[in-house]
Amino acid sequence: MKIKAEGQAAADSPGQAQSSAAETTQTIAAEPYKRYTVWLPVRASGKGEIVFTVQAGDNVDRDGLRHTLKVLPRLDRNVAAAYGAL
Repeated sequence: MKIKAEGQAAADSPGQAQSSAAETTQTIAAEPYKRYTVWLPVRASGKGEIVFTVQAGDNVDRDGLRHTLKVLPRLDRNVAAAYGAL
């Protein structure tokens, strides 16, 4: 199984270089119709899109999935209000 994140994504691992892609490849002996959890920690490096691509298969066939995740700009949580007179 191969999982790749491209776009505004960086690997979320300490000591790893910041880049515009994160990737992991894992070998799983999977049973038919059984679900398995595979982790790919990523961190958004800015607004834009992160495209996740997953590929899996065996000697007979392969399958894949692509999903695009929108990353919205970070909101400023500091609010200043000026009510009344000082």
